[in-house]
Amino acid sequence: MIKAEKIISILRNVPKNKDGAISRKNLDRHILKRGTDLEKLLGFLAKKEYIFHGSKKLYKIIKPQKSHRISGETISAIYATKIPSIAIYYAMISRSTHKIVHGKKFYNKHKNNNKGYIYILRRNDFEKNNDENFLCRKKVEPEFIFECRFDDFYNNLKKEKINWKKAGEIILQNYIHSSAVHNVKHVLKTVRNSSIIAKSVCPEKIDDVKMGALLHDIGRVDDFDRESTHAQKGAAIAYEILAKYFRNAPLDFKKILFAVKYHSRGKISRDPVIGAIWDGDRLDLERVGMKVNPKYLSTKKAKEIMRSRLIEKLKNISS
Repeated sequence: MIKAEKIISILRNVPKNKDGAISRKNLDRHILKRGTDLEKLLGFLAKKEYIFHGSKKLYKIIKPQKSHRISGETISAIYATKIPSIAIYYAMISRSTHKIVHGKKFYNKHKNNNKGYIYILRRNDFEKNNDENFLCRKKVEPEFIFECRFDDFYNNLKKEKINWKKAGEIILQNYIHSSAVHNVKHVLKTVRNSSIIAKSVCPEKIDDVKMGALLHDIGRVDDFDRESTHAQKGAAIAYEILAKYFRNAPLDFKKILFAVKYHSRGKISRDPVIGAIWDGDRLDLERVGMKVNPKYLSTKKAKEIMRSRLIEKLKNISS
C-alpha cells in the first residue's frame, strides 16, 4: 500500500458546499474512517470534483511550464489528471526516466530522493485536454498537498506478466483512425514482424518490442500526416496508456516512447529494441505499394526477412 504520509499544507481551507469542495475537517474524518491508502484517498477526492498533479518537487504555488501538448504544439501549462495512478507515477518517478524496472539499480537511483508530492486541485480551475487530462495556463494554488514515499511505491510494485490479449484490447480501442492502409491488420502485422525480429536480436526484451509495435500508430488521425505529427502525438497518448494500465509491468518506457515518437522519421537505430519496432513497421510498407529499402532497416534479421521474401517472389514469378 502507498501511504499518504501527511498533508503538507492546506492552502485554501474551503468549507464543504454545493459544488463539492471538501474541508480539512471532512478530509481528516475520511482518513480516520478509511485509513491512509493514497490511491483510495485520491479516488474519494476524484468523486468530489478534484484532479491531481504529481511532482518530485514541493511548491506552494504551481506555475505553468513549457510542455508538448498532444496536438504537437508547445505551450506553457500545468497538467493534471483525474487518474490517481498517473499522478502517483509522476510524483515518484523522474520525468526524464520514463520507466519502471524491478531491482537494486532502480531502487538505488531513486531512494535518496525518497519523497514525492500529490497536489489536489480544483477541476473548475482547469480546461479539459482529453478524457483523462486537464490543463491550466495560469499559476494555481493547490487545495491540499499529500506527501508520499518512494519506499512504499517500490514495495507496492509487482512484476506483472503482461496479458497480451487484454493489452491488445486496451490499446486497440484507443486507435481512432482506420483505413485500408492504416488499420488493426497493419498494427498486428507490425507486432508479428517485430516479434520475429526481437526473438533474434533481443529475446529478453520482446515485451518492450511488442508493446512499442502495438502503440506505434496510436496517434494517427488520417493517412497523410506529411509532417509526422502523429508520431509525436502518439508518444503522448502511449505514455498515458503505459502509466495507467502497465505501470507495474517490467517495461522500458523510455525506449518504447522513443520508438513511437520517431518511427516515421526514416531513421535507423543501433538499439535492438527500437530497431526491431521500426523494422517491424517498415517490413509492411508493401501494403501501400512501396518497396522496402534495406538502407532504412536497422537490424540484420529484418534484412534477412526482406531478402527471403524477395527470393520467394522471384520463385513465384519464374514458376
